[in-house]
Amino acid sequence: MNHIHLKPRYGRIVFVAACIVFLAVAIHFVWARPDDAYTSFKTVSSEHKTVGEKQELFQEENEEKLRFLHYPAFSQEQMDKVVKNYIDTLPDELGITFVDYECEEVFDQYISLIFHYQLFDQQQNVKQVNHQYFTFQKESGNIVGLPDILRRDYINMIKTAFKKQANVDVKSIDGISFSIDENVIHLYASQKEVALPFNDIKKYIKLKGKGIASEPIRYQRIFKNSTIYDEKLIDKDTETLSIDPDKPMIAMTFDDGPSNLTEEVMKIFIDHKATASFFMLGQNVENYPNIVKYMAEQGFEMCNHSWDHQSIDTNDKDLITHEVFDTQDAIYGLTGIEPTRMRPPYGAFNNFETKEIVEGNGLGITLWNVDTLDWKSRNSESVKSAVRQHTFDGAIILFHDLYPSTVDAVKELVPELQSQGYQLVSVSDLIKYKGQ
Repeated sequence: MNHIHLKPRYGRIVFVAACIVFLAVAIHFVWARPDDAYTSFKTVSSEHKTVGEKQELFQEENEEKLRFLHYPAFSQEQMDKVVKNYIDTLPDELGITFVDYECEEVFDQYISLIFHYQLFDQQQNVKQVNHQYFTFQKESGNIVGLPDILRRDYINMIKTAFKKQANVDVKSIDGISFSIDENVIHLYASQKEVALPFNDIKKYIKLKGKGIASEPIRYQRIFKNSTIYDEKLIDKDTETLSIDPDKPMIAMTFDDGPSNLTEEVMKIFIDHKATASFFMLGQNVENYPNIVKYMAEQGFEMCNHSWDHQSIDTNDKDLITHEVFDTQDAIYGLTGIEPTRMRPPYGAFNNFETKEIVEGNGLGITLWNVDTLDWKSRNSESVKSAVRQHTFDGAIILFHDLYPSTVDAVKELVPELQSQGYQLVSVSDLIKYKGQ
């Protein structure tokens, strides 16, 4: 009898179980299917994401507008601000917005971040693709630009590379993006990519250990409470000689050196807590390397005055390039410091080839407005007289650190000009505060 009553109960159990299974499958298809459709947008590879903590942001405004965003967080204010700005300013488009990224450390100096943006329609067909490149300085978090990693006449080099590799005429580098890896700098413009292997562009590279300067000098003379700390190892952002923009200032500049008298000239300024700018010939930089290193260590402004004093008022682009950028190489190779100002021999240049090559690659052409004619007189009294008669607030005074008579004049002029209230500053600082 018990056996007869168990059959219907067993049948009901099977029926209920089957219903449960069917319901579960139905629920899965009804509720889980939308998630399955977007799995590829929600899950991304960990490859090339070695820096930063991975973040996800999934948004569904309506059925026609979905966003799946993957991005890094650094716990570094500057870099996180850049990432947030990128995310906040993404295009507000109908469809599926998908963002993935790559983020890696390069040379223990930089963080390379690349965002990959794609917009899909509802059938998941690609409508738009875009890539955004950021390179950060690891310690500060500041964005790195091309002038921070390239040097010399790199602008001309980049234009040539785009023409040769991609058949693209680049008018300006302003719109060029870049990323760096262990062996190559990648440039992007006009939807084209150009590769610059480090080994092929060594003389253009600022990266430590990759270019012609293996270990840039980081010594600089600093002024604090009227005391000079000559041997303090500092960063380039450390405060140096303080300047009051509201007080008179002049720049004393020296051409044609360095020479065996240049160190004596520098010590005059060191003793009086002042500074000056030296426009050097490349051939003399090679002849007096220790003087140039000392100049860098003491924080004097090092400037370019051509290789061997040939005029660059010419249409000969090869000559201009040699005179200017071989001198840049000589100074940079010794000190790791790239001059930013160039004084053409005799003050002569043209507004076409010279300015295109010199100013077009980031060097400011710098002349003078008080000429001591020390090369002509070779007389300290004449030099002092020229300065006393013609100096004014904003003056750029031309000397040559080649003559004992000039050294004698400078010994008297430096404290005298300071007693008259003049600040003795670099030519770049003078131009910064007083204009051209």
